[in-house]
Order: sequence, then C-alpha cells, then structure tokens
Amino acid sequence: WPTSFPARSATSTAMLSAIAIGVSGHPGDNFFKFAKELGKMKPEEDKRKFWKKECQAVYETWKVEIRG
Repeated sequence: WPTSFPARSATSTAMLSAIAIGVSGHPGDNFFKFAKELGKMKPEEDKRKFWKKECQAVYETWKVEIRG
C-alpha cells in the first residue's frame, strides 16, 4: 500500500473502496480484511452492515452541495 498519504487516523477516514464493488454487487473479501487491519471493522461485526455504513460515510464525506 502507498505510504505517501498524509498522516491521519485510518479509523476516522471513510474507505473509498467501499463503493468499488465487484460483479457480485458486493465488495470482495480483501475489503473486509483491510478494514480489520485498519481497525475499522471488529472481527465479529456483520460484513453487510459494516459495508453499508462505510458506503454512507463515503457519500457523506464526498458529497457536493449544488447551488441553484
């Protein structure tokens, strides 16, 4: 993994990879493995619920307000 990102807590940053899904319509096992390595996902946490929560965090983080 790249190491040139600005220093900040991995647990406080939405995982942009949550929206990069496979043909199955769900993220692959490596998404969950990485989330656990980052300390974002607990070992016993439900994968589907965690994924949905991360998707919402990504959408909230990257939303753009449109001025009319």
